[in-house]
Amino acid sequence: MTGPHLDHSDPDVLVLCRQDGAFVCAFSARGATDKGIVEAAEEDYWTLVRANTHLFDAPSEKRRSA
Repeated sequence: MTGPHLDHSDPDVLVLCRQDGAFVCAFSARGATDKGIVEAAEEDYWTLVRANTHLFDAPSEKRRSA
């Protein structure tokens, strides 16, 4: 399975989970909308990107003295 997914194990609650199974958000099964679920998944994605940008920074080049 790739990307976020919905856990339907409780008939009253939809749980949005990351690919690794981590909890993202819960929705009422009656009130959940596609738009709300997509917005929650996108928000979680961008939160992870912002929190991990340091992992993608190029190492700073050391200046050499002449």
